[in-house]
Amino acid sequence: MHPKEISLDVDKLLLTSLEYVNHNKDPTAGRNTATDDHQIRHVVYLLNYLTDALDAADLDFEDPIDSHVAETFRVIGFMEFEALEKLFKEIDIGTSYRQETIRNLFFEFVSRVGTRASVLLTRDLVVKKSVKPTTAVQLLMALPFHIDEMSQDLVRECEILLSLGSDRPDVKQAAVLSYATLIHHTFVGGKMTVDVFERYVKKYFDLFFNSPDYEQQMLYLLALSNLELGNVVEYLEPIIKGDYPQNTDIRFLAIWSTLSLAHVRPEKTYELYWPILESRDTPLQLRVAALMMLLMSKPSPARLMSIHEFMLSDTCPHLRNFYRTTILGLKKTTHPCYENMKDMMGFLSRHLPPESKKKYWTGNYMDGTVHQSAIGIGIQSLIVADDKTDIPEVVYLRLDTESLRKYTGKFSVFIKIRGLAELIEKIALPIEQFDGLRSILNGLKLHPIPQTPLHLEFILNVEGKAVLSYYINQTTVMNLTDGDIREGGAV
Repeated sequence: MHPKEISLDVDKLLLTSLEYVNHNKDPTAGRNTATDDHQIRHVVYLLNYLTDALDAADLDFEDPIDSHVAETFRVIGFMEFEALEKLFKEIDIGTSYRQETIRNLFFEFVSRVGTRASVLLTRDLVVKKSVKPTTAVQLLMALPFHIDEMSQDLVRECEILLSLGSDRPDVKQAAVLSYATLIHHTFVGGKMTVDVFERYVKKYFDLFFNSPDYEQQMLYLLALSNLELGNVVEYLEPIIKGDYPQNTDIRFLAIWSTLSLAHVRPEKTYELYWPILESRDTPLQLRVAALMMLLMSKPSPARLMSIHEFMLSDTCPHLRNFYRTTILGLKKTTHPCYENMKDMMGFLSRHLPPESKKKYWTGNYMDGTVHQSAIGIGIQSLIVADDKTDIPEVVYLRLDTESLRKYTGKFSVFIKIRGLAELIEKIALPIEQFDGLRSILNGLKLHPIPQTPLHLEFILNVEGKAVLSYYINQTTVMNLTDGDIREGGAV
C-alpha cells in the first residue's frame, strides 16, 4: 500500500526561524508592549514610593517594600538606552532632599540592573560629567559586578573609560579598575576572544610601563591584577625579578597582583620566587611575598619539605615568625582552597621551632568557621613590619563569606605606610622645641637622622577585584600644606 501523496504549495509556506527568541524584555511577546513614556511614569512612581517608604515609621507587612524594589528592577531592565536617558533628565531636576534621594535611588538601580542600556547610561553619566565625582565613583565600583548582557561590543563601546582626564583623579582611577574587571568578566563568560583579551592585557601593560609616576604605575598594576588571566604573569615577570629599574614597592605590588595565579603554574612559580626567598639580601617584604606565593602554589609534599627545611635554617626572625603563623593558620583553616593542605600543615606544625620570646609584628593570621548549615566566614590578617624598627608597614585584612563551600562575598583592604610616625611627630612638636632641638644639634655638630619620606597606599578589593586605590607621598602633603607641614597639621 503506497502512502498518500501530499502536494505542497511552496509559495504559500510561512517560513520561520528556529532560533530561540528571549522574551525577557517583553513577556507578552509583542501583544501588550509598554511605551517609553508609560515605563518612565511607572518608574517615577516607584521611586517616589520608595522615597516615602524610607521615612515611614510604620511597617506595612501586606505591601512590603521589597515588592516595589523588585518591580523597579524589572521595569528598568526593560527600558532601552533612550528611555533611561529621558528618565534621568526627568528626575535630575531640583536640589531638595527628596529629589536627591530619588536620584540616589535611581543610581543604585541603574548600576545594578545589568542591562546593556544601563551600562551605556553609566558610561555617559561618567564621561559627560553629569554626576558628582563621588557618585561617579560609586557607579563605576558597582558596574562590572552586575552585568547580565556581556559582549565584546559592549566592552569596545566602554573603552572611552580608559581615556578620562586627570581633572577628576578619583573617577579616573575607578574607571580604569572597573573597565579591567569588565574585560575579565566578559572573557571568563565566553563573550570575548582570546586575541582581543590579550590585546587589552598588552594595552594595560603599556599604560603601566609608560606611566610617569608611582601613583599611575600602582593604578595600572592593580588593573592588570583585575584582568587576572592571559599573559599577565609573563608581562610582570621581568619586574618581579628586578630586571627593570623598579623600586621595591613596585616589585612587591607586582607580586601581590599575581597572588591569585600562584596555583596555575606551580613549576613557574617555584622558578620565579625561590631565588627571591633564598636571597637574604632581598628586602623583607619581597621575601614575605615570595614565601606566600610558594605556599599558595599548592606545592607537592617534597617541595613543601624543601621550603620547611629552608625556613628552619633562615636567620631572619620576622620571616620565621611569618612562616610559623602561616603554618599554624593553614593547619586549622576551613578555607575551601586550602583544606587539602591541612594534613601536611599539621605534620609541619609539629616540627616548627619554639616560639621566640620576643614578639614580632610580622605574621599571617588566619581563622575561619563553618557552621552545620555550611555557612561560614574566613578572616585573614597579614602584617609585614620593618625588619630594623619592627614598625608595621604592610597591613592586609580579608573577610570572606561562604555558603555550601562556595564564596558568597569577598572583601579586603590593603594598606602600606611608611614615614607617618615622623610626620605626626613633626606636626605635634611645638615650633619652639623643634627650633631649640635643631640649635642644640648644630652646636654639637651632629646632623639629625634623615626622616623617612611619607608613603601611603590604600587599596580596597571587592569580590577579589580592586575597586579603589589611593596613594599619598611627602610631595602630596607638602602641596596640601603649602610646604609648611606643622602649620597644615595645626589647621
